Amino acid sequence: MVEEMSNKISPFLNAALEANNYDKLPYALAVDILELTPKDYIEKINNKLTKAYFFGCADLTPKENFERIRKNDTENEYTYYLSDEELMERCERFYNLSKYLKEECKKYNLPFIDTSYYRNEKIEQLVNEILQNI
Repeated sequence: MVEEMSNKISPFLNAALEANNYDKLPYALAVDILELTPKDYIEKINNKLTKAYFFGCADLTPKENFERIRKNDTENEYTYYLSDEELMERCERFYNLSKYLKEECKKYNLPFIDTSYYRNEKIEQLVNEILQNI
């Protein structure tokens, strides 16, 4: 399903990026797309205008991720309102997607940031790197 969605999203994203001259702006644009695959990024997105970073939790089992989410859940999190069954199903899907993305990133030599541990620190480090290169 991710590959099918990526196939549909990637041409749209590329057209939007090329049409708006983002490479000439004095700031960066961040686009969060769960369903973009490394293959479609390489084959369908103008890599001169973009840099992709893929995230996942490939080092946490679905059960470990479930337990961590439930331990930190608050009423401000959408996961708080999911049943245990719904949340576990999402954890399993995300785990499988993370493993897939990690392997695909190796294949296409793209960065995969595993946020299984030290998530906030890893994201902050990446944001600082991006800001230094604008």
